[in-house]
Amino acid sequence: LDGYSRELQSGVLSTTCLPSSGVIAGASVFEIAYMDYEADGVTPYKIYFDEVVNGEMEAGVPYIVLANEGSTQMRVFYTDNANESAKSKNGLVGYIGEGRSLAENEYFIYNNMFYYVSAADATSGRIKISNNRAYLNLADIPGYTDYVPAPGRRRMAMGNGDAPKVPTAVDNMQADKVPCTKVLIDGRFFILRGEKMYDMTGQLVK
Repeated sequence: LDGYSRELQSGVLSTTCLPSSGVIAGASVFEIAYMDYEADGVTPYKIYFDEVVNGEMEAGVPYIVLANEGSTQMRVFYTDNANESAKSKNGLVGYIGEGRSLAENEYFIYNNMFYYVSAADATSGRIKISNNRAYLNLADIPGYTDYVPAPGRRRMAMGNGDAPKVPTAVDNMQADKVPCTKVLIDGRFFILRGEKMYDMTGQLVK
């Protein structure tokens, strides 16, 4: 069986989507869990994603990957020759092809944030996705009420960015190293992040 490898930056999240199933080495694999919103209930606030146990990857399914400490390369050992086409899962959309520009209303990941592709971006064609990567369709990401908890799995998060957009392979993102923990207080869920507490709308609880 064949395999796949790619250089990764230490501490930087990337995306991948491969045509065959496999097991990853040198990096950890994550899948999108849910998204929550600002207080208006409309504006996306953060996307949360959970680690995949044992690093097992399904053919055609897109994932977020993070290099393990001391590693600068991901290696995937294929366990089949499925040759599946790219799929989407929980709003993460895989891409297998020669590369293309992202369209309006699609989102990309860059520097620990997710960014909207505007009409001007789409017309210019400057936001690009490379082969074996993934981008975001926020409409397909589950909300917290649809989320099935996954105890014991490492969780990370990315926020809604507002920085100027630049050409990217849609795989550059700094890891959010501050852990998030959900707690239930008097029948209400809250999120603890560092020394701060947020309600489920993303508002800081003072």
